[in-house]
Amino acid sequence: VLKKLEEAAEEEYDLMHDCKGQRNKDIHYGDARDIFVDAIFFSKTLGLYEESDKLSARLDHLKETYNRYFNNC
Repeated sequence: VLKKLEEAAEEEYDLMHDCKGQRNKDIHYGDARDIFVDAIFFSKTLGLYEESDKLSARLDHLKETYNRYFNNC
């Protein structure tokens, strides 16, 4: 389950980069962010703290990328 969540988040991340239109980028960013949050919670629940740290770093990267390149606010 954890691997599937991570794959889904990465797929949304890729879609955020590849799609056209700010609204679509916002949607894919939100989906990726939410899936990463779920995966982090799930990994912590299972006691997989190294995996949780890896996912948290990936989530931070997602946020930085979105804010740097796609957030027009």
